[in-house]
Amino acid sequence: MSPTTSTLQASLRECRMVLERLVLIERLDPGLTPAVRDCALFSAFHRRGFDHVRPTIESLRATVGRPPILREHADRLEVDCGGAHAWLVAEALTDLAVDLFRRGRPATVEASNIVASDELAVIPYLGEAHRLEVHVEGPRLSVVGGRVPTSLDQIRREGISVEREVWWSLFLRANDALAPDSFESRRHAGPIMVDAEGRVIGRADEDETDFNLLAEPALLAAGLKLPNGG
Repeated sequence: MSPTTSTLQASLRECRMVLERLVLIERLDPGLTPAVRDCALFSAFHRRGFDHVRPTIESLRATVGRPPILREHADRLEVDCGGAHAWLVAEALTDLAVDLFRRGRPATVEASNIVASDELAVIPYLGEAHRLEVHVEGPRLSVVGGRVPTSLDQIRREGISVEREVWWSLFLRANDALAPDSFESRRHAGPIMVDAEGRVIGRADEDETDFNLLAEPALLAAGLKLPNGG
């Protein structure tokens, strides 16, 4: 990629990392983080752009309302979403429709009292995880059969095209989710613990790795031996 190009291809891993950090900054219920992250990912893929992603994520906390109310009918399930944004309920709506389908019931869910209902367009992509085709027409979604997942595979192979300036603004904002960089934070990054002199003194978990094994190749290459005479 030429440094002069105005767009870049953000990989699936990069997209998920940045989007998840943006969600964490807003301090939503931790259980919502993966679902909202994936809604943002598929929305960017569907709309072919990330311009709306940050303002949408920043608006989500204001739409967290009461729990949904379900009303079951012979031909559909009605869900009053309590004024929540579509990204907060899209995964749950998908799961409800899939559950009805698996149980041989009419797999139609009709959502009401929902903010940004056009963002329910992410639901067909969420349905691919179940290897099912989910149709969305307005606030109504229905499972119509099986399919082979394709969209996530495409993102994995090709990434998502994004304007360079938009991407870096998201990336830099996402870094606010990280702990402030300091000497202490660098010493304790990951499970390896390092003292003030730079010596490895252990791990934060119960791992029994022999650190001599990490040093041995370099020592042998230099013609030296391990301190224990190995």
